[in-house]
Amino acid sequence: MNKILDILCEKKIEHIKIIDMKNIQVLFDYFVIGTSSSLNQSLACVDELEKLSIINHVESDEKGDWILIDCGLIIIHLFSESKRKEIDLEYLWKDMPIDIFECK
Repeated sequence: MNKILDILCEKKIEHIKIIDMKNIQVLFDYFVIGTSSSLNQSLACVDELEKLSIINHVESDEKGDWILIDCGLIIIHLFSESKRKEIDLEYLWKDMPIDIFECK
């Protein structure tokens, strides 16, 4: 998890939140949610994560406003600001433990 968060911070992903899903999900333990200012910024994160050989799968909507990165037990959602407000995963999973991660 630390290496993933380091990469997101290095690539200037904003408003990072970690949702602990361990108590209800069998397939993964965490959602990591972040806001990206551009498709290029999101793809730069994917490129760096690929160097760690931890990505199982990557999906995106047509415009690249939402990129899902499957890293096994950790699922990363990178959103544009408008798509993040529209989807609002934080509200959907509001009953789960949610931590705000501050980049150093």
